[in-house]
Amino acid sequence: MSIKLYHAKHSRSLRVLWLLEEAGLPYTLEVVDLALGNTGGENYAKINPLQKVPAIKVENEVLQESTAILEFLANRFDLDNLLVSKDHEDYGRFLQWLHGGESGFGMYLSLYFGHTVLLPEEQRNKMMAVWAADNLKKILNLFAESLANRDFIAADRFTIADISVGYILYGISLLGKQEEMAPKSVLAWWRGISERPALQKAISL
Repeated sequence: MSIKLYHAKHSRSLRVLWLLEEAGLPYTLEVVDLALGNTGGENYAKINPLQKVPAIKVENEVLQESTAILEFLANRFDLDNLLVSKDHEDYGRFLQWLHGGESGFGMYLSLYFGHTVLLPEEQRNKMMAVWAADNLKKILNLFAESLANRDFIAADRFTIADISVGYILYGISLLGKQEEMAPKSVLAWWRGISERPALQKAISL
């Protein structure tokens, strides 16, 4: 079965690349230019008309949502070690943060990046950046309560939920804001998973 990932460095496609490396699945990587308003150019627009990353093509099926891709790949390729079964007591916690990594954190991370580094200075809004940072802190505090000093989010082992939220800490760390924003238990969790060889390989690509 062929897998092709469309990837841009530091973007949400890192989640998918991290999973592919963790699972040891064979894949083809196509790096696209992360250009505001025209990511990947006309050719990539045929794969994802929104011109956002990631996009992944598995045989003839194309998906574009990073956390959906994590769940899709883990189920399609029977990566049970990276999932939590429905009858496990941590199943709800697993789903909460697998999807919450994007639905909870994603908008605020994007706004914070946009209004601090990505947008031209004349288009940045300092109040928007402050608002986004405040909301990131609130969700990180909620995550810390759920994490409760665990090494992993659910089932006492690394899962795709750790990848989902792990990308958020990676993004915050690019700006050097992790110590300022994240509670100590979250920082300890992030330090543990950030050393995984699969993530280090994905970051280097």
